[in-house]
Amino acid sequence: KTTGLAQRIARSFYFEMATLSIIVINALWIGVDADINESALLVDAPPVFQAAENLFCLYFLFEWTVKFAAFEHKLPGFRDHWFCLDTFLAWMSVVETWVLSIVIAILRGISGGRDTSASTASFLQNVS
Repeated sequence: KTTGLAQRIARSFYFEMATLSIIVINALWIGVDADINESALLVDAPPVFQAAENLFCLYFLFEWTVKFAAFEHKLPGFRDHWFCLDTFLAWMSVVETWVLSIVIAILRGISGGRDTSASTASFLQNVS
């Protein structure tokens, strides 16, 4: 495609600079998170860490959606190696931030609300 809103956004200098800035900020945040956040699971982390992870995940999913929508033919778009990398990273972020949080909430609900952080973290590490 060469026209349309997704094309205009995907080709925009400002979108590219915003994305690069978010990537740099995310890399710095990962360092802060590793040094300060003592929680093994996002659902147990202080609210500032949860909010930051959700915002990064939301932006990366938005970026992926814009790029995906910009392809005129969607399936051949997966031949673009950079888009494949974006796909992997964005969806891993979704799984880590949102899917695992839901799974943990369900597991805790099944266990009667007992604190299962250590056993859940151990289980998830063994599964992955």
